[in-house]
Amino acid sequence: AGEGPIGKPLATGRDAALAGGGPRHVVLHPDPKVHKAYVAYELTSLVACFDLDVETGAIKCGDGERRPEVRNVMSGLRCNALFAECEEQQSSTDNSDARMYDHLLHDDGGRNAVPVCSDAETSVAAIRLSPDASHVVVSSRIVGAEGAISALPLTEDGCFVPGARTKIRGTIGRGVRDFVVVGGGGSGDDAAPVVIAANQDTDEIVVLRDGKEVEILTKDALTPVCLCVVPN
Repeated sequence: AGEGPIGKPLATGRDAALAGGGPRHVVLHPDPKVHKAYVAYELTSLVACFDLDVETGAIKCGDGERRPEVRNVMSGLRCNALFAECEEQQSSTDNSDARMYDHLLHDDGGRNAVPVCSDAETSVAAIRLSPDASHVVVSSRIVGAEGAISALPLTEDGCFVPGARTKIRGTIGRGVRDFVVVGGGGSGDDAAPVVIAANQDTDEIVVLRDGKEVEILTKDALTPVCLCVVPN
């Protein structure tokens, strides 16, 4: 690693345990004092939290570096809220319980100390941070079932909260792709952020508010893939 012109790749290490996971997207922690990058692995449904080199911005990985923290986005409980305290919830499409995603988790031989998923059953689509950087939020496409949004809580220094369970909500429709996380920081109903997600296979844009039923914003968005927020 070293300084170079903008656009020049920086040398970085390689984590053999994550190899083959299909890194799809990365987000950076917005606090300039927190040097963290979160990488979503499409094929294994893992999210890895990497340290960043303060001097170069390169991801720290490989020989002599601390291994990244790793979580599986489907290893959690289905709840009626992603950010606030939640109640375990049944699926809106079948009679499964809050542990309905456990069948997607498979042992990877202890390489990452967490289970992995198979892309034949589910795959990660997008990753974002909540506006206050308290959660990593990830969307997952599940074969033959409604999509899912997972929220993984973070500490103030950008690490995964030890022992905290991931909260997962269904998106009603199938093939969830991109999403945005907006709002939060207010009081009452405005205290928690709101997730707006695109269900590509069922032509829907849906809204997920903590503690409330999923709202269908429209069923006429033909194969929606990407979303963005246009400021006033």
